[in-house]
Amino acid sequence: MISQVTAAKVLNEALETGADFAEIYIEKDEQTSIIMDNRKVEAMNDSLTFGAGIRLLKGLQSVYGYTNDVSQKGLTELAKNLRASFSGDQFVKVKKISRERTTKRNRPKISYKDYPREKIIELMDEASKACLDYDPKIVRCEMRFLFNYKEVTIFNSEGKEFNDIHSRGRAFISATAKNEDSLETFNNGPGAQKGMEYFLEEINLVEIAKDTAKSALTMLDAKECPSGKMTVIIGNGFGGVIFHAACGHSL
Repeated sequence: MISQVTAAKVLNEALETGADFAEIYIEKDEQTSIIMDNRKVEAMNDSLTFGAGIRLLKGLQSVYGYTNDVSQKGLTELAKNLRASFSGDQFVKVKKISRERTTKRNRPKISYKDYPREKIIELMDEASKACLDYDPKIVRCEMRFLFNYKEVTIFNSEGKEFNDIHSRGRAFISATAKNEDSLETFNNGPGAQKGMEYFLEEINLVEIAKDTAKSALTMLDAKECPSGKMTVIIGNGFGGVIFHAACGHSL
């Protein structure tokens, strides 16, 4: 990230042509995905996204730009390019930046960065086994475990600095059931903006895997839905979703 001194210099550069508000947004996002097919780990992918954005406001006008060069030189160049959209004299000056205390919501208790991946794979394997062992008709169980850890810092022309951490994880379970005549697949995808504690303390992936297998088997033996004209009752507040699904996609 960058220092408060550097942030103040960049903000003042951005404000030179009369913008009445400016902010710098810096983000570091680490993402990981683990893919398992029938209890075999097929892939493990890591990605890192890092960069900064600058936004300027003047009245009802706004301009925004971004870069992955977060040096003072790189950010200053971006600020100069953005301020060219405006013309006028500087009347907002950043003298000092202070860090603001913010309420810590949804902070991870068990960080994905610190939790051993071997333990995550063990949990996935246990759930996959429960899915496959549920019934001989379950011929495939695919699992994906995705998580990310994002650090965010914001500096603005009001002389404030904000820092936050976003952490979220999600597990995808897909069960495929097969008989002599057909093949059916059912999916589940529990997740939350929390740390690894969500999967260890709040939900049971093994039971969810069993429920996923059960649903796939139910679909396998289910009769076809009847067709024809039917009366549809739409609950108040849900009509927009129905219209979107029925008409929006086709349009």
